[in-house]
Amino acid sequence: MRLGDLDALKKALINRLSEDDSRITEIIEEEIDNAPTGEWIPIKYRPMTEEEKNEIVEEYGKDYGDIEMFDCSLPDDGQEVLISTPWGIVITAFYTDYGYYFDGYEDKGDVVAWMPLPEPYKKGGDNE
Repeated sequence: MRLGDLDALKKALINRLSEDDSRITEIIEEEIDNAPTGEWIPIKYRPMTEEEKNEIVEEYGKDYGDIEMFDCSLPDDGQEVLISTPWGIVITAFYTDYGYYFDGYEDKGDVVAWMPLPEPYKKGGDNE
């Protein structure tokens, strides 16, 4: 989906929602703003909330301190993507089995941005 298409979709959705649905509008705006567009999606972080800290302690029985959480659109579990690192561009997979991470690039700052892989080449049609 092209960026211009997303802007048009965003405006159309907002115009159809009533002002009473302000939270729904906010959620839709966030989702559309974070939707993959075939362009690089910068990696952003935010501090972990107290609720998230409590969930981790409850689930793993350990306090991991102040962990920063991703605050951007992320790939699906197991999805292979392109990532931009300080060292170059790599194809890797994103996983959610034990936290959220790009395989082989688990430290903050290892991944600067990501994007979905392009569609595979198909002979015929617009490709020739």
